[in-house]
Amino acid sequence: MESINAGILAIKILNELKYNKRMFYNWPIWFRGDKEENIRELLVSEISNIKNELLKGTLNPKLEEIEAIPMYKKVKDNSGSQSHNVITFSSSKKITGKIEFNYFIQLSLQDFIVSVIWVETVGKIVDNGFDSDIYANRLSVSQSSFFKPYFDAYSEFRDSNFDKMRQWINNKETGIYIQTDLSRCYYNVSVQNIKERLLNELRKHSISGLEFITEYIFSIIEKYNNLKEVREFLATLNNSEEKNQESIDRVLPIGFLPSNILSNLYLLELDQKIKEEFYPVNYSRYVDDIVFLIKTDISENYLSSELPEVERIKSKLSLIKNSLKNSVELNEEKTLFFIVNKQNDINYLNKFEKETQQLSSDNYRLIDPNEYDKEFENAYKLTQGLTKLSDLFTIVRDKKYISRTISTIFNYIFWNLKEDIDGDNVRLSKKFIDYFYSFVDDEFLLNLFDYWYQLIVIELVSKKLLLSEHSKSPISIKKYKLKFWNRFQLLKENVNEENDYLNVFLSNFEKKVEKIFSCKINTPLYQIQEYFRYPRYKLENIIDETSLFYFEKQLRKLVQFKCSQSLSISSKNEDFLTIIKKNFCNNFPAAQDIKVFDNADTKIEGYESKDRIVLSQSNFETYSKREKYFLSNSKNKSNITDIVITLNESDRNNADVLLYPEQGIPIQEIYSLVRFSKKTKTLVIGGMDFIYLKEKEKVLNLTFIIRPFKVLKGEKEYKDVEIILLPKIYPSPIEYETFHNSRAYSGDNWEIYIPNPDEWKNQHIIEFKGSYHAILNCYEATSIDLKYEISKEEPEIVHLITNNKDIKYYYQIAESLSRDLMAVSTITNYSKFGGVEVFSPYKEEYKRQISLHKGAKNTHVDICDIDLEAIKHKRLNNLDSTMKQNPPKHYYRNLGK
Repeated sequence: MESINAGILAIKILNELKYNKRMFYNWPIWFRGDKEENIRELLVSEISNIKNELLKGTLNPKLEEIEAIPMYKKVKDNSGSQSHNVITFSSSKKITGKIEFNYFIQLSLQDFIVSVIWVETVGKIVDNGFDSDIYANRLSVSQSSFFKPYFDAYSEFRDSNFDKMRQWINNKETGIYIQTDLSRCYYNVSVQNIKERLLNELRKHSISGLEFITEYIFSIIEKYNNLKEVREFLATLNNSEEKNQESIDRVLPIGFLPSNILSNLYLLELDQKIKEEFYPVNYSRYVDDIVFLIKTDISENYLSSELPEVERIKSKLSLIKNSLKNSVELNEEKTLFFIVNKQNDINYLNKFEKETQQLSSDNYRLIDPNEYDKEFENAYKLTQGLTKLSDLFTIVRDKKYISRTISTIFNYIFWNLKEDIDGDNVRLSKKFIDYFYSFVDDEFLLNLFDYWYQLIVIELVSKKLLLSEHSKSPISIKKYKLKFWNRFQLLKENVNEENDYLNVFLSNFEKKVEKIFSCKINTPLYQIQEYFRYPRYKLENIIDETSLFYFEKQLRKLVQFKCSQSLSISSKNEDFLTIIKKNFCNNFPAAQDIKVFDNADTKIEGYESKDRIVLSQSNFETYSKREKYFLSNSKNKSNITDIVITLNESDRNNADVLLYPEQGIPIQEIYSLVRFSKKTKTLVIGGMDFIYLKEKEKVLNLTFIIRPFKVLKGEKEYKDVEIILLPKIYPSPIEYETFHNSRAYSGDNWEIYIPNPDEWKNQHIIEFKGSYHAILNCYEATSIDLKYEISKEEPEIVHLITNNKDIKYYYQIAESLSRDLMAVSTITNYSKFGGVEVFSPYKEEYKRQISLHKGAKNTHVDICDIDLEAIKHKRLNNLDSTMKQNPPKHYYRNLGK
């Protein structure tokens, strides 16, 4: 326990409050009052004090503050069947079925901190003893979260079995997939049995000093079980008090983090019995979902009624249930069998896999950040027109899809470099809210209760209401007459009287929301909302710069400016150009630049070398509309829809390098590219849209390079990114004349910025995955000086990012560079002009011109495969006769001259 780091634990708690949406109900309980204080410092202080008292054995649990609150689970229709994830939409449809609830524990901040200290100490000891076939609620090795991310864990659980079945099908083998689950997993346990197993586990490892905190945890569990509401609720579940007293000993509190580990410990006996009885070739359990595979001979022409093996499996499962003396409740009715025989093909298996995913009810968490980019493409269909938006609700009826769309919109609003109520954000929010409430029925709205806070905030943005302004003089959130509150009120009025718990649940949410939105600015309750909404780089008052990754530090520099408007002097009195020169030059980060929570044992490395790379070139039709917008308004117009298409297509093709044309990306959208580069390990290169520096009366044309790399901290590997921003050394004559002969939207003069070339030497070449890339921004490619400078570094690839009508000239430049440098050269232009092209220095034209595409109306990426090993090989020995002859530098060096 002494090794607990209060600073790291505080960050883990904040992240649990951010990503576990059920923690929303604790916000106003734990962070009360109007005192302005830093929430992270508050948590660090509380953790340190509690840790010291635990070590002394003097801390008493605040049992009087423990409560149980009803939390919606699902609607069960009158026939007893349940539609899991797909429903029919009709805004007038009312709830007619029985609403089921769970009772969630609500406890003091002190007791929650004790529970997470227990997780980090006793929990780790227990978790280390679990086999790898237990997937849910496994502790993370990360310094930012308690448990392994849901998406990763569930994907591994699902994939472990389907990967094995794919092997069966490929090898013409046969077997049976069995999927079953446990009824009300946390309610069918013996708490006393768990406690005895836990203490035995600690004794087995000869661990002392953790008995006090363990007793503390079980006193909380005992108090929860003795709450009147819990006893009555459990009695209701069992239909009578008499049955309740006979069948239930004590239960694990839902919403209590130690319960996650204790349930895994309790179910070890069940895991072992299934393995001993069936000897499965693969076994996996995710909380209460159990899947295992049995290898057996099955005829190609089998009939399900003539498959005795299935009946034998059912009988054995019943015997296992009976042998455990009903200490677990195997749900035999929901046991599913999938037969793999020699006639099955992969498509048949893929269809079944998709169906099993639809059965999962684990969609209550906030969308995992790892999934964020994948959801962009679907979410931003909304911006393409009303038909597409209505399709979301009339064709796509999956509540997981809609909940992820809500999260994507919510994240996009707050995570990019725009202001919260930027025009694009307001329009997107309004469009979504209008259609959402036109199509969503009561049951579906109730199913989305975990997203109610996000829906309220999105609607506030649609009304151009800033939360910070509301918090200066708080009033009731209902005063804003949101559509949410109209539907919320109807929800209360249109539910059958037999659903007793619903009014309690709705009233509790209503009270919590009023407290949350009535808090004052800079209080801990206000800050936890900031933490929920914003990425780390925006949380300057909460997240210290020393714990940021390199890209987060860079983004924190940019967020000082209003990037969707004309850029003015920042609050720190450093102009934009100065910040670019200091923080965004082409200098590979050093270990001391990245501490990652602390400064111990940190190394920085690039990604592994590749002999062949996949090149992805964005094909945008034209820049003309965005150019007119900039010249008329002095700010950038978003093209996020096009960006998202290119990101997703590039990801699907496993690209190593993604290229954009000159002026391809507005600066306010760079965060989307940074996230993509970090996640996919893709090098992203292109041009920024014009940037107007109002105070300087200058217009910037920037080249951007986003290079991913890895940070090694002990055995843990983190992903990081470097953002490089380079002013165009030689703006074109047309650029100079355009701004010299016009004025900005404000009426001020403006001129294209012309940098001093000496200040930006050796900036145009980077190393990535074992090869060197040179980048030239359009007119720069005509400079003999720049071409000579890059030739000294011997790049294997030269990228020309262009917005130019002089197509033939630039084709000649690119082909000449390919020959002169013995390198691959690329052109990424707008399709209305030259489109995209890739050259390699081969003699025959069909080999020399690797890729060519122009004139497309639709946004897409062009993909090609580049053989860098062939280039390197030719440079070293002059031998490859299919290629052009080496330039003198390489030719005579190989001869030793």
